[in-house]
Amino acid sequence: MSKKSHSIALAFIILLVSVAVAKVPVDASDRLEQAKSNIVSLVNGGNYTQAQAQIQKLLAGFPKNQALPQALYEIAERYRWSDKSDKYECAKGLYQQIIQNYPDSSIVSKANLGIAKVKVLSLIVARDFNMAKEALEELVANFSSHPDLPEELYWIGRGFGYWDGYEEEKSTYQQIIQNYPDSPFAVKAKLGVSRAAVQSLIVSQDYDGAEKAFAKLVADFKDHPDLHDTIYWIADRYARSGKYEKANILYQWIIQNYPDNSSAVDRAKLGLSMANIQSLIMSGGYDSAEEAIDRLIVDFAGHPDVANVVRNIGLSYYAKARLMNLEGDANGEKLFYRKAIEVWERLIFEFPDSEVVPNAYFSSAVCYAQELGEYQKGIDYFQKIINNWPDFEDAQQAQLLIVEYRIKMENSKNEK
Repeated sequence: MSKKSHSIALAFIILLVSVAVAKVPVDASDRLEQAKSNIVSLVNGGNYTQAQAQIQKLLAGFPKNQALPQALYEIAERYRWSDKSDKYECAKGLYQQIIQNYPDSSIVSKANLGIAKVKVLSLIVARDFNMAKEALEELVANFSSHPDLPEELYWIGRGFGYWDGYEEEKSTYQQIIQNYPDSPFAVKAKLGVSRAAVQSLIVSQDYDGAEKAFAKLVADFKDHPDLHDTIYWIADRYARSGKYEKANILYQWIIQNYPDNSSAVDRAKLGLSMANIQSLIMSGGYDSAEEAIDRLIVDFAGHPDVANVVRNIGLSYYAKARLMNLEGDANGEKLFYRKAIEVWERLIFEFPDSEVVPNAYFSSAVCYAQELGEYQKGIDYFQKIINNWPDFEDAQQAQLLIVEYRIKMENSKNEK
């Protein structure tokens, strides 16, 4: 081989080695990103046991990867959005992993703030608003200069509002407006204050006041990019208060004023369908309600919220059953418990991958066992939850109820 050929071959080998060496961190980063994405998907789907197992593999497989703290933080944030107290503990554990194992990471300050915020959020979910406000005051004092504080305050405010703590929600937004006026979240907070004021008036049944406050909100924030979302949640509050006509007007308003926003329009149409069905159930239009449920399931088959809407329709039948109970109509009461179960069972079989399926099993089991005295059917459904969703928030309660209803079933047999 000539010197020239030898040099060319050597250069080619060096190039191959360089490419191979350079590719190792890229592949590792890709694998880490893929592993993180898989875990996030599991958390989103409610597969928490699998997610925890994959987190352990992630920690073992990438212990020295510089991107690991960020990946752990993103997973923790996903748990944080679950609105379940035990999942806040999962988020807290991941934040602590970052603080303890990667003290020099730039993510540590975010993780410290994360621990403080999930403490507040878990108290909100528990409806302990007084303790939540104390924890929030501590958070603000400890992280007053943190660049993410305005954003976190905003989402804590939304958390209060989600659980109908509208006064606490408004107070949280006011902190952003007063202390961080230049933050983009100050603009969101101003709209949030107006939204919470309207919703609070709806809850207090001051509907005239709510209408006036709503008209002012629309006038003040007519160009705000979040206006359609705000109106959706006000409509939802009207629907949950049984004011279906008011809700429908607002859903229609979104459809008419945001024709190019397909996401907003689809959500408003789904809300409109749900409110119409709930109105039919409460007013006695049962046949029409069942036809409307059929149409809703077909029309919104691919919508991410449809399973939860079906679940809520079942709850409307359950509420109707409770009204029958108060009126002393035992036959009507049983009829509507069965209608509630029929809706939840449709959810179970037509949306098997939905994260609300275990809720449907649990609600159906309660109706079967507690309300209808069909203990074995209830026990079977409780057992389904324990077998298939051991991380479900009411799985432990399901286990206790199995014991309770087995005893009742045996006592019932002995009495015969």
